[in-house]
Amino acid sequence: MLRFFSQLRARRSHPAHRPRFRALIGMLFLFAMMPATADSGCLRGDCFNGQGVAETSGGARYTGSFRDGKAHGSGTIVFPNGDIYTGEMADGTLHGRGVYRFANGNRYKGDFVKGRMDGTGIYVYQNGNRYVGQFRNDKMNGAGTLYFQEGGSYAGQFRDGQPDGIGMFRLPDGSTVRKKLDSLP
Repeated sequence: MLRFFSQLRARRSHPAHRPRFRALIGMLFLFAMMPATADSGCLRGDCFNGQGVAETSGGARYTGSFRDGKAHGSGTIVFPNGDIYTGEMADGTLHGRGVYRFANGNRYKGDFVKGRMDGTGIYVYQNGNRYVGQFRNDKMNGAGTLYFQEGGSYAGQFRDGQPDGIGMFRLPDGSTVRKKLDSLP
């Protein structure tokens, strides 16, 4: 058990294990500021009220439904850096259920509200760790469980992307420990 906690402390400082939400926030902001509209460059189809393909001035390409010249309904966005979003859109922003795949291997599947992760979702890190739970303003907020690739998990409350209070560790051998986790590994 002590070995497990020492591994958590050692992983905490390694950059590969830190949350990658900043990249998602940047991409969501990019698309929200330059929504796929008829003015962006309709490549084919009906980019005003129908199905079409449009490219933003920033190089993001949207394929899907349009309403009043904005991405609205189901569609896919391919960003210049290789990130891909597939899901629901409203008025040119990510809104509803969707899957965001990062070029680095991370992915988020869940709810978006006005371009932000907000609601219930699953965030899978490239290293195999995953978080299942509540999000608000692009961060883990509320009840959730962080599953570690090596086995074991931490279930508890999260606030602004960090554990908040005492939670329950389930160790790889199946035993449990109630403990406060001060930061993410």
